[in-house]
Amino acid sequence: MKYPECAQGAGRGVLVQDDRLLLVRGNGDGTFWTLPGGRADLGEDIRACVKREMFEETGLGVSVGTLFAVTEFYDETIGFHVLEMLFFVTLEKGEIVKGWVDHDGPIAEARFFSLDEIRALPFMSPEFLREGEWLQPRDNNFYRGIERKSLRQKN
Repeated sequence: MKYPECAQGAGRGVLVQDDRLLLVRGNGDGTFWTLPGGRADLGEDIRACVKREMFEETGLGVSVGTLFAVTEFYDETIGFHVLEMLFFVTLEKGEIVKGWVDHDGPIAEARFFSLDEIRALPFMSPEFLREGEWLQPRDNNFYRGIERKSLRQKN
């Protein structure tokens, strides 16, 4: 796959229920957990992107609330750079169903995690979710910096 030669925009949903955060796992090697979401389509409003991606990856209908964080991810080995806007979302309809399959994408599992469970995960993105700010969000300092895959890889 050839990636664009510029950074792309993406939106992700931060859904918290009973002090647990919803994460999704890709169908790669089974170790990668992240917030549901993905890249915006050309001309798509970022909040509409979050709503669409949440439904595609989890089957949940959500309303998109306030901005939680902005972060970047860069993998220099493949030339992939994405700017991600993370929004708090509220569940409107649906529930996480065991065995849910993302028919149009790479999501193999979706489930809620406590902060302790998140801290025990071998790999997740963005890493700062391990700090637990999603439990008691702040109203400022949205930009959380860039995470570089090549610096985190263990060879």
